[in-house]
Amino acid sequence: MPTPVLPRPDGLGRVAKKRHMLLGALPGQTELALLHGLLVSHLRKHTYPDHAPALFRGLWAEQKHWLLEHLPTRWLISAVTTFADHGETGADRKLAKSINILFSLIKYTN
Repeated sequence: MPTPVLPRPDGLGRVAKKRHMLLGALPGQTELALLHGLLVSHLRKHTYPDHAPALFRGLWAEQKHWLLEHLPTRWLISAVTTFADHGETGADRKLAKSINILFSLIKYTN
């Protein structure tokens, strides 16, 4: 399926520009996948809205089955990396960091 041609994001705000970029990176995906992409993108930056970590965790708590089944692998890995920084408990963050190290080892040994 060819990637759709999207209008240029000139004059758009930060969130609208990121959404525009994600529309190209996640062609044919749902708004749920786009929301996940926006949350990961914001949480990987130095500044983000105060409610973003709770929204990210809530999205995974409520939609984990759908996300695991439909998100591309690179976005699942990005989710683990995001949990390493924004997991609810120290144990959650530690587990996500350990999984992230495993992913890195796999990436560099291939």
